Amino acid sequence: PIWKAAHYDATAYRNKPAAPRIAGTGKLPRVLWVIADEWDYRLTFVDRDPSLMLPEIDRFCDTSLSAGNAFPPGPETPVSIPGYYSGKPVNYVAHGGPRELNVVYHGDPRKVPWSAQPSVFDAARALGANTALLEWYHPTCRVLNSLTYCEWWPMAMQHNSMGDGFWQILPNQTRSLFETNLLSLFGRSLTLDQQTGVYLAMMREAEKVSVDREFAFTLVHLPIPHAPHAYNRKTGTFTLGNSPIRGYLDSLALLDRSVGELRRTMENSGVWDSTTVLFTSDHPYRDAEQFDGKSDPRIPYVLKLAGQNKAVAYTQQFNTVLTADLLLAVLRGEIADPASATAWLDRNRTRPLGN
Repeated sequence: PIWKAAHYDATAYRNKPAAPRIAGTGKLPRVLWVIADEWDYRLTFVDRDPSLMLPEIDRFCDTSLSAGNAFPPGPETPVSIPGYYSGKPVNYVAHGGPRELNVVYHGDPRKVPWSAQPSVFDAARALGANTALLEWYHPTCRVLNSLTYCEWWPMAMQHNSMGDGFWQILPNQTRSLFETNLLSLFGRSLTLDQQTGVYLAMMREAEKVSVDREFAFTLVHLPIPHAPHAYNRKTGTFTLGNSPIRGYLDSLALLDRSVGELRRTMENSGVWDSTTVLFTSDHPYRDAEQFDGKSDPRIPYVLKLAGQNKAVAYTQQFNTVLTADLLLAVLRGEIADPASATAWLDRNRTRPLGN
């Protein structure tokens, strides 16, 4: 114990080895799936604040299939993300150490290790696709298999936002007594700085992997518009502080900016039109009632098929846990346009969850 206290061992926190790259994947359809954490349907499309402009999201919707009755796999990130990746709804999860998450699926009382469950990445690789994952919150890179490339970033909290070295951490421990994750006597909490750094790092990586033609299946789980809200939409800078509820509008503006940045990067590399792109969420804004006294269980679900250039509205109700199967059908060439996508949703939206 004394030796371990003096010699930090990070072995348990290392990523799993990357799956070998598969050659000749250029013939497969390309898929980019973006999960914007806590993105709310109502506050984006139904009750949008008059002061909030979302030109990039609106432009994306103008050439995409937009669902008006999409419901998430679960009410929060810990259960929605494993549900998305397995294609089966999760009732609850239990942490099993630094390299495991135990999950309980809907209709099955057993607690099973997430690492041993089939995932969308396994299925995509079986189709011959190289897979890339940029993950926030869940340390998926050290749990799941079949990932050709994987990076993850933790959620900004007080305990991980004080710095990396002794002389950084020492004064910030004292400072932490005078602030929370969301509010600070200094005007801007340390977690806001951490959130800013995580977001910028993830976007740099997202722009790289989204244009890498070797990756046929790419998933990006962004930490926005989830709190803490670091972006100031009035100045276009990361200077917002002490706005735990109303700051959600600024984070929506940051998401809009992110949609535009990814789009321009992919357009400049010539892969935007040839890539199927999905932007959705893992759950709605949980503080919506504090924001304006209302809430809505729906989430945004905007799917642009490769080559699509017209808006299509899909109004039927469905649970987005179907997404893994839908995007695998794109990889197989079974879904190639809005008509085949809506037909697929019509066939599968009422099937028993988990089947």
